[in-house]
Amino acid sequence: MTKDSTNKKRRVHFDPDNIDTIVEEETNLLKAAIAAGVHINASCGGAGVCGTCKVLIKEGEVESTRTEKLSDEEYKQGFRQACQSQIITDLTVYMPVESRLEKAILSREAKKTSEVLATGWRFKPALSKLLVELPPPTLADNAGDLSRLLRGLRQRYNLRNISVDFSVIKKLAKVLRNGRWKVTVTTLITAAKPRTKEWRRPRVINIESGDTREKHYSLAFDIGTTTISGQLLDLNQGKVIAESIDYNGQISYGEDVITRIAYCQKRGGLKKLQQAVTATINGVIRELKAQSQIDAKYIGHIILAGNTTMTQILLGLDPKYIRLAPYTPIANFFPPVRANSLGIKVGKQVYLFTFPSVASYVGGDIVSGIVGAGVHQRKNLTLFIDVGTNGEIVVGNSDWMVTAS
Repeated sequence: MTKDSTNKKRRVHFDPDNIDTIVEEETNLLKAAIAAGVHINASCGGAGVCGTCKVLIKEGEVESTRTEKLSDEEYKQGFRQACQSQIITDLTVYMPVESRLEKAILSREAKKTSEVLATGWRFKPALSKLLVELPPPTLADNAGDLSRLLRGLRQRYNLRNISVDFSVIKKLAKVLRNGRWKVTVTTLITAAKPRTKEWRRPRVINIESGDTREKHYSLAFDIGTTTISGQLLDLNQGKVIAESIDYNGQISYGEDVITRIAYCQKRGGLKKLQQAVTATINGVIRELKAQSQIDAKYIGHIILAGNTTMTQILLGLDPKYIRLAPYTPIANFFPPVRANSLGIKVGKQVYLFTFPSVASYVGGDIVSGIVGAGVHQRKNLTLFIDVGTNGEIVVGNSDWMVTAS
Protein backbone atom coordinates (compact mmCIF):
# COMPACT_ATOMS: atom_id res chain seq x y z
CA MET A 1 0.00 0.00 0.00
CA THR A 2 1.41 3.40 -0.91
CA LYS A 3 1.69 6.26 1.54
CA ASP A 4 -0.83 8.38 -0.38
CA SER A 5 -3.45 5.64 -0.55
CA THR A 6 -3.68 5.23 3.22
CA ASN A 7 -5.56 8.51 3.58
CA LYS A 8 -7.91 8.10 0.62
CA LYS A 9 -11.48 7.15 1.37
CA ARG A 10 -13.68 5.24 -1.06
CA ARG A 11 -17.44 4.81 -1.13
CA VAL A 12 -18.77 1.31 -1.74
CA HIS A 13 -22.44 0.72 -2.55
CA PHE A 14 -23.81 -2.81 -2.21
CA ASP A 15 -26.84 -3.92 -4.23
CA PRO A 16 -29.48 -5.27 -3.80
CA ASP A 17 -29.10 -4.49 -0.06
CA ASN A 18 -28.80 -0.76 -0.85
CA ILE A 19 -26.06 -0.31 1.74
CA ASP A 20 -23.28 2.29 1.51
CA THR A 21 -20.03 2.30 3.40
CA ILE A 22 -16.86 4.41 3.42
CA VAL A 23 -13.53 2.60 3.63
CA GLU A 24 -9.87 3.27 3.02
CA GLU A 25 -8.51 2.67 -0.46
CA GLU A 26 -7.07 -0.85 -0.94
CA THR A 27 -9.35 -2.30 1.73
CA ASN A 28 -10.28 -5.91 1.02
CA LEU A 29 -13.78 -6.00 -0.49
CA LEU A 30 -14.98 -8.93 1.62
CA LYS A 31 -13.80 -7.23 4.81
CA ALA A 32 -15.53 -4.02 3.74
CA ALA A 33 -18.78 -5.92 3.23
CA ILE A 34 -18.53 -7.62 6.62
CA ALA A 35 -17.81 -4.31 8.36
CA ALA A 36 -20.87 -2.77 6.67
CA GLY A 37 -23.12 -5.60 7.82
CA VAL A 38 -23.45 -7.07 4.33
CA HIS A 39 -23.49 -10.86 4.50
CA ILE A 40 -21.62 -12.54 1.66
CA ASN A 41 -21.08 -16.28 1.47
CA ALA A 42 -17.44 -17.08 2.17
CA SER A 43 -17.28 -20.77 2.97
CA CYS A 44 -13.48 -20.90 3.11
CA GLY A 45 -13.17 -17.88 5.38
CA GLY A 46 -11.61 -15.69 2.71
CA ALA A 47 -8.88 -18.07 1.59
CA GLY A 48 -9.99 -17.80 -2.05
CA VAL A 49 -10.60 -21.51 -2.60
CA CYS A 50 -14.39 -21.88 -2.41
CA GLY A 51 -15.59 -19.33 -4.96
CA THR A 52 -18.81 -18.58 -3.06
CA CYS A 53 -18.11 -14.84 -2.63
CA LYS A 54 -18.46 -13.91 -6.32
CA VAL A 55 -19.70 -10.36 -6.83
CA LEU A 56 -20.31 -8.22 -9.90
CA ILE A 57 -18.40 -4.94 -10.09
CA LYS A 58 -20.96 -2.68 -11.80
CA GLU A 59 -19.03 0.58 -11.40
CA GLY A 60 -15.47 1.33 -10.34
CA GLU A 61 -12.27 -0.68 -10.17
CA VAL A 62 -10.76 -3.30 -7.90
CA GLU A 63 -7.34 -4.88 -7.89
CA SER A 64 -8.10 -8.58 -7.89
CA THR A 65 -6.18 -11.84 -7.90
CA ARG A 66 -7.87 -14.16 -10.37
CA THR A 67 -8.37 -17.81 -9.41
CA GLU A 68 -9.77 -20.85 -11.20
CA LYS A 69 -13.08 -20.24 -9.44
CA LEU A 70 -13.94 -17.59 -12.06
CA SER A 71 -14.58 -18.63 -15.66
CA ASP A 72 -13.33 -16.52 -18.57
CA GLU A 73 -16.90 -15.41 -19.28
CA GLU A 74 -17.54 -14.41 -15.67
CA TYR A 75 -14.30 -12.46 -15.51
CA LYS A 76 -15.16 -10.56 -18.72
CA GLN A 77 -18.61 -9.71 -17.33
CA GLY A 78 -17.00 -8.10 -14.28
CA PHE A 79 -17.34 -10.83 -11.68
CA ARG A 80 -14.66 -10.94 -9.00
CA GLN A 81 -14.09 -12.85 -5.77
CA ALA A 82 -14.67 -10.39 -2.94
CA CYS A 83 -12.04 -12.01 -0.76
CA GLN A 84 -9.40 -11.58 -3.47
CA SER A 85 -10.22 -7.97 -4.35
CA GLN A 86 -8.86 -4.67 -3.05
CA ILE A 87 -10.85 -1.47 -3.49
CA ILE A 88 -9.15 1.07 -5.79
CA THR A 89 -11.97 3.52 -6.61
CA ASP A 90 -15.54 4.20 -5.54
CA LEU A 91 -17.57 1.07 -6.26
CA THR A 92 -21.05 -0.17 -6.98
CA VAL A 93 -21.15 -3.89 -6.23
CA TYR A 94 -23.97 -6.29 -7.06
CA MET A 95 -24.24 -9.53 -5.11
CA PRO A 96 -25.80 -12.37 -7.12
CA VAL A 97 -28.29 -14.58 -5.35
CA GLU A 98 -25.83 -17.46 -4.91
CA SER A 99 -23.50 -15.17 -2.95
CA ARG A 100 -26.17 -13.70 -0.67
CA LEU A 101 -27.63 -14.91 2.58
CA GLU A 102 -31.39 -14.60 2.29
CA LYS A 103 -33.02 -13.94 5.66
CA ALA A 104 -36.50 -14.06 4.09
CA ILE A 105 -36.20 -17.84 3.81
CA LEU A 106 -35.37 -18.10 7.49
CA SER A 107 -38.22 -15.86 8.61
CA ARG A 108 -40.75 -18.37 7.33
CA GLU A 109 -39.13 -21.13 9.40
CA ALA A 110 -39.46 -19.07 12.58
CA LYS A 111 -43.25 -19.12 12.35
CA LYS A 112 -43.47 -22.80 13.21
CA THR A 113 -45.34 -23.56 16.41
CA SER A 114 -43.10 -24.75 19.21
CA GLU A 115 -44.16 -27.90 20.98
CA VAL A 116 -42.79 -29.54 24.09
CA LEU A 117 -41.43 -32.96 23.15
CA ALA A 118 -40.22 -34.14 26.52
CA THR A 119 -42.51 -35.92 28.95
CA GLY A 120 -42.49 -35.95 32.72
CA TRP A 121 -41.10 -32.43 33.08
CA ARG A 122 -42.49 -29.95 35.56
CA PHE A 123 -42.15 -26.33 34.47
CA LYS A 124 -40.02 -24.72 37.14
CA PRO A 125 -37.71 -21.91 35.99
CA ALA A 126 -34.51 -21.33 37.91
CA LEU A 127 -35.55 -17.68 38.31
CA SER A 128 -38.46 -16.60 40.49
CA LYS A 129 -39.89 -13.14 41.11
CA LEU A 130 -41.01 -12.74 44.72
CA LEU A 131 -43.05 -9.87 46.15
CA VAL A 132 -41.77 -8.62 49.49
CA GLU A 133 -43.44 -5.97 51.66
CA LEU A 134 -41.16 -4.71 54.41
CA PRO A 135 -41.79 -2.52 57.43
CA PRO A 136 -39.91 0.79 57.11
CA PRO A 137 -37.09 1.37 59.59
CA THR A 138 -37.75 3.10 62.89
CA LEU A 139 -35.66 4.13 65.85
CA ALA A 140 -36.79 0.92 67.50
CA ASP A 141 -35.93 -1.17 64.41
CA ASN A 142 -33.08 0.49 62.53
CA ALA A 143 -31.60 -2.64 60.95
CA GLY A 144 -29.76 -2.10 57.67
CA ASP A 145 -31.64 -2.28 54.38
CA LEU A 146 -30.03 -5.57 53.34
CA SER A 147 -30.70 -7.21 56.70
CA ARG A 148 -34.31 -6.03 56.47
CA LEU A 149 -34.68 -7.53 52.98
CA LEU A 150 -33.14 -10.87 53.95
CA ARG A 151 -35.34 -11.03 57.02
CA GLY A 152 -38.41 -10.44 54.86
CA LEU A 153 -37.42 -13.21 52.43
CA ARG A 154 -36.85 -15.60 55.31
CA GLN A 155 -40.16 -14.83 56.97
CA ARG A 156 -42.29 -14.82 53.80
CA TYR A 157 -40.64 -17.52 51.67
CA ASN A 158 -38.46 -19.45 54.15
CA LEU A 159 -35.35 -18.60 52.12
CA ARG A 160 -32.16 -18.89 54.14
CA ASN A 161 -28.43 -18.60 53.59
CA ILE A 162 -29.10 -16.17 50.72
CA SER A 163 -26.33 -14.58 48.65
CA VAL A 164 -26.90 -11.17 47.09
CA ASP A 165 -25.23 -9.73 44.00
CA PHE A 166 -23.32 -6.53 44.68
CA SER A 167 -25.23 -4.82 41.85
CA VAL A 168 -28.40 -5.33 43.93
CA ILE A 169 -26.80 -3.87 47.05
CA LYS A 170 -25.69 -0.76 45.11
CA LYS A 171 -29.27 0.18 44.23
CA LEU A 172 -31.02 -1.34 47.24
CA ALA A 173 -31.61 1.84 49.27
CA LYS A 174 -33.12 3.75 46.35
CA VAL A 175 -35.33 0.88 45.12
CA LEU A 176 -36.73 0.16 48.60
CA ARG A 177 -37.71 3.77 49.20
CA ASN A 178 -39.02 4.38 45.67
CA GLY A 179 -41.27 1.36 46.13
CA ARG A 180 -42.36 2.48 49.62
CA TRP A 181 -40.84 -0.75 50.98
CA LYS A 182 -42.80 -2.91 48.54
CA VAL A 183 -40.40 -4.57 46.10
CA THR A 184 -40.08 -7.49 43.71
CA VAL A 185 -36.99 -9.63 44.21
CA THR A 186 -35.61 -11.89 41.47
CA THR A 187 -33.98 -14.99 42.91
CA LEU A 188 -31.90 -17.66 41.21
CA ILE A 189 -32.07 -21.19 42.60
CA THR A 190 -30.69 -24.15 40.65
CA ALA A 191 -30.48 -27.86 41.43
CA ALA A 192 -27.18 -28.93 42.95
CA LYS A 193 -27.33 -32.54 41.76
CA PRO A 194 -29.33 -34.19 38.98
CA ARG A 195 -32.20 -36.46 40.06
CA THR A 196 -32.09 -35.20 43.64
CA LYS A 197 -34.13 -32.71 45.60
CA GLU A 198 -31.07 -30.74 46.64
CA TRP A 199 -30.89 -27.08 45.64
CA ARG A 200 -28.08 -24.59 45.58
CA ARG A 201 -27.88 -21.54 47.80
CA PRO A 202 -30.54 -18.94 46.79
CA ARG A 203 -29.12 -15.89 45.05
CA VAL A 204 -30.74 -12.47 44.69
CA ILE A 205 -29.81 -11.09 41.26
CA ASN A 206 -32.24 -8.17 40.89
CA ILE A 207 -34.67 -5.99 42.79
CA GLU A 208 -37.41 -3.70 41.45
CA SER A 209 -39.74 -1.19 43.06
CA GLY A 210 -43.37 -2.25 43.32
CA ASP A 211 -44.99 -5.45 42.08
CA THR A 212 -43.53 -6.56 38.71
CA ARG A 213 -44.24 -10.27 39.03
CA GLU A 214 -46.41 -10.28 35.89
CA LYS A 215 -43.43 -9.14 33.81
CA HIS A 216 -41.19 -12.18 33.98
CA TYR A 217 -39.37 -13.15 30.78
CA SER A 218 -36.31 -15.01 29.54
CA LEU A 219 -34.53 -15.65 26.26
CA ALA A 220 -33.57 -19.01 24.75
CA PHE A 221 -31.03 -19.26 21.94
CA ASP A 222 -29.79 -21.99 19.62
CA ILE A 223 -26.39 -20.87 18.36
CA GLY A 224 -25.83 -22.84 15.19
CA THR A 225 -22.84 -22.73 12.88
CA THR A 226 -25.06 -21.36 10.10
CA THR A 227 -28.09 -19.86 11.84
CA ILE A 228 -29.02 -18.41 15.21
CA SER A 229 -32.58 -18.76 16.46
CA GLY A 230 -34.07 -17.12 19.51
CA GLN A 231 -37.27 -17.29 21.51
CA LEU A 232 -38.75 -14.92 24.05
CA LEU A 233 -40.45 -16.84 26.85
CA ASP A 234 -43.11 -15.77 29.33
CA LEU A 235 -41.99 -17.56 32.50
CA ASN A 236 -45.32 -17.02 34.25
CA GLN A 237 -47.29 -18.81 31.54
CA GLY A 238 -44.58 -21.15 30.28
CA LYS A 239 -45.19 -19.98 26.71
CA VAL A 240 -43.18 -18.77 23.73
CA ILE A 241 -44.38 -15.26 22.89
CA ALA A 242 -41.95 -14.36 20.08
CA GLU A 243 -39.50 -16.15 17.77
CA SER A 244 -36.84 -14.96 15.35
CA ILE A 245 -33.97 -16.43 13.34
CA ASP A 246 -31.03 -15.03 11.39
CA TYR A 247 -27.81 -16.18 9.79
CA ASN A 248 -24.85 -16.39 12.15
CA GLY A 249 -22.70 -13.36 11.37
CA GLN A 250 -19.63 -15.59 11.58
CA ILE A 251 -20.57 -17.26 8.29
CA SER A 252 -18.64 -14.63 6.35
CA TYR A 253 -15.47 -15.89 8.06
CA GLY A 254 -16.00 -19.56 7.23
CA GLU A 255 -18.76 -22.06 6.62
CA ASP A 256 -17.88 -24.71 9.21
CA VAL A 257 -16.31 -24.95 12.65
CA ILE A 258 -12.89 -25.95 11.29
CA THR A 259 -12.52 -22.77 9.21
CA ARG A 260 -13.80 -20.72 12.14
CA ILE A 261 -11.23 -22.26 14.48
CA ALA A 262 -8.54 -21.55 11.89
CA TYR A 263 -9.72 -17.93 11.60
CA CYS A 264 -9.45 -17.55 15.37
CA GLN A 265 -5.71 -18.14 15.05
CA LYS A 266 -5.34 -14.97 12.97
CA ARG A 267 -4.50 -11.75 14.77
CA GLY A 268 -7.73 -10.42 16.23
CA GLY A 269 -9.65 -13.33 14.71
CA LEU A 270 -11.25 -14.59 17.92
CA LYS A 271 -12.45 -11.10 18.83
CA LYS A 272 -13.99 -10.61 15.38
CA LEU A 273 -15.87 -13.91 15.53
CA GLN A 274 -17.05 -13.21 19.07
CA GLN A 275 -18.32 -9.79 18.01
CA ALA A 276 -20.01 -11.30 14.94
CA VAL A 277 -22.03 -13.79 16.97
CA THR A 278 -23.03 -11.25 19.63
CA ALA A 279 -24.09 -8.81 16.89
CA THR A 280 -26.38 -11.49 15.46
CA ILE A 281 -27.77 -12.28 18.91
CA ASN A 282 -28.45 -8.58 19.49
CA GLY A 283 -30.25 -8.37 16.15
CA VAL A 284 -32.46 -11.32 17.08
CA ILE A 285 -33.20 -9.71 20.47
CA ARG A 286 -34.27 -6.48 18.74
CA GLU A 287 -36.65 -8.47 16.54
CA LEU A 288 -38.08 -10.34 19.54
CA LYS A 289 -38.67 -7.05 21.37
CA ALA A 290 -40.35 -5.57 18.30
CA GLN A 291 -42.68 -8.56 17.98
CA SER A 292 -43.66 -8.66 21.64
CA GLN A 293 -43.45 -4.97 22.59
CA ILE A 294 -42.00 -5.85 25.99
CA ASP A 295 -39.46 -3.79 27.90
CA ALA A 296 -36.06 -5.52 27.86
CA LYS A 297 -35.48 -4.61 31.52
CA TYR A 298 -37.89 -7.40 32.47
CA ILE A 299 -35.75 -10.11 30.84
CA GLY A 300 -34.38 -12.19 33.68
CA HIS A 301 -31.88 -14.59 32.12
CA ILE A 302 -30.68 -16.24 28.90
CA ILE A 303 -30.29 -19.95 28.22
CA LEU A 304 -28.13 -20.89 25.26
CA ALA A 305 -27.29 -24.10 23.42
CA GLY A 306 -24.53 -24.41 20.85
CA ASN A 307 -21.84 -26.78 19.71
CA THR A 308 -18.57 -26.76 21.61
CA THR A 309 -16.79 -24.41 19.21
CA MET A 310 -19.66 -21.92 19.00
CA THR A 311 -19.97 -21.85 22.79
CA GLN A 312 -16.28 -21.19 23.36
CA ILE A 313 -16.15 -18.45 20.73
CA LEU A 314 -19.18 -16.71 22.21
CA LEU A 315 -17.50 -16.78 25.63
CA GLY A 316 -14.31 -15.38 24.09
CA LEU A 317 -12.37 -18.60 24.64
CA ASP A 318 -9.85 -19.79 22.05
CA PRO A 319 -11.10 -23.03 20.42
CA LYS A 320 -7.65 -23.87 19.01
CA TYR A 321 -7.24 -27.24 20.74
CA ILE A 322 -10.64 -28.51 19.63
CA ARG A 323 -9.07 -28.83 16.19
CA LEU A 324 -5.75 -30.38 17.26
CA ALA A 325 -5.22 -33.96 18.47
CA PRO A 326 -6.24 -35.16 20.99
CA TYR A 327 -9.12 -32.66 20.41
CA THR A 328 -9.79 -31.14 23.82
CA PRO A 329 -12.18 -28.32 24.71
CA ILE A 330 -11.30 -25.83 27.43
CA ALA A 331 -14.19 -27.17 29.50
CA ASN A 332 -17.42 -29.09 29.05
CA PHE A 333 -19.29 -27.02 31.63
CA PHE A 334 -19.16 -23.26 32.10
CA PRO A 335 -20.60 -21.28 35.00
CA PRO A 336 -23.19 -18.59 34.29
CA VAL A 337 -21.76 -15.27 33.10
CA ARG A 338 -23.14 -11.75 32.89
CA ALA A 339 -24.57 -11.49 29.38
CA ASN A 340 -23.65 -7.82 28.95
CA SER A 341 -19.99 -8.63 29.66
CA LEU A 342 -20.01 -10.52 26.34
CA GLY A 343 -21.53 -7.60 24.43
CA ILE A 344 -25.12 -8.87 24.55
CA LYS A 345 -27.40 -5.86 24.96
CA VAL A 346 -29.55 -6.77 27.95
CA GLY A 347 -29.75 -5.58 31.54
CA LYS A 348 -26.78 -5.87 33.88
CA GLN A 349 -28.71 -8.37 36.00
CA VAL A 350 -29.09 -10.90 33.17
CA TYR A 351 -27.05 -14.08 33.49
CA LEU A 352 -26.31 -16.29 30.50
CA PHE A 353 -26.42 -20.05 31.04
CA THR A 354 -24.93 -22.45 28.49
CA PHE A 355 -25.81 -26.10 28.06
CA PRO A 356 -22.84 -28.35 28.90
CA SER A 357 -20.97 -30.16 26.15
CA VAL A 358 -19.98 -33.81 26.03
CA ALA A 359 -16.81 -33.56 23.93
CA SER A 360 -15.09 -31.37 21.35
CA TYR A 361 -17.56 -32.28 18.60
CA VAL A 362 -20.62 -33.17 20.67
CA GLY A 363 -21.83 -29.93 22.17
CA GLY A 364 -24.55 -28.34 24.22
CA ASP A 365 -26.90 -28.26 21.24
CA ILE A 366 -26.99 -32.07 21.29
CA VAL A 367 -27.42 -32.16 25.07
CA SER A 368 -30.36 -29.75 24.83
CA GLY A 369 -31.88 -31.84 22.04
CA ILE A 370 -31.62 -35.01 24.10
CA VAL A 371 -33.23 -33.28 27.07
CA GLY A 372 -35.91 -31.63 24.93
CA ALA A 373 -36.84 -34.87 23.16
CA GLY A 374 -36.73 -36.84 26.40
CA VAL A 375 -34.39 -39.50 25.01
CA HIS A 376 -32.93 -40.04 28.48
CA GLN A 377 -36.42 -40.86 29.78
CA ARG A 378 -37.40 -43.42 27.15
CA LYS A 379 -37.23 -47.17 27.68
CA ASN A 380 -37.36 -47.91 23.96
CA LEU A 381 -34.16 -47.63 21.95
CA THR A 382 -34.20 -44.16 20.38
CA LEU A 383 -32.20 -42.56 17.57
CA PHE A 384 -31.58 -38.80 17.80
CA ILE A 385 -30.09 -37.11 14.72
CA ASP A 386 -28.97 -33.50 14.35
CA VAL A 387 -28.78 -32.66 10.65
CA GLY A 388 -26.97 -29.34 10.44
CA THR A 389 -23.76 -27.84 9.16
CA ASN A 390 -22.10 -30.30 11.52
CA GLY A 391 -23.89 -33.64 11.92
CA GLU A 392 -24.27 -35.62 15.13
CA ILE A 393 -26.12 -38.81 16.02
CA VAL A 394 -27.09 -40.30 19.38
CA VAL A 395 -28.57 -43.74 20.02
CA GLY A 396 -29.76 -45.03 23.39
CA ASN A 397 -32.44 -44.84 26.05
CA SER A 398 -32.81 -44.15 29.77
CA ASP A 399 -30.11 -46.73 30.58
CA TRP A 400 -27.34 -45.81 28.15
CA MET A 401 -26.40 -43.60 25.20
CA VAL A 402 -23.59 -43.47 22.65
CA THR A 403 -22.87 -40.66 20.22
CA ALA A 404 -20.80 -39.86 17.15
CA SER A 405 -20.21 -36.75 15.06
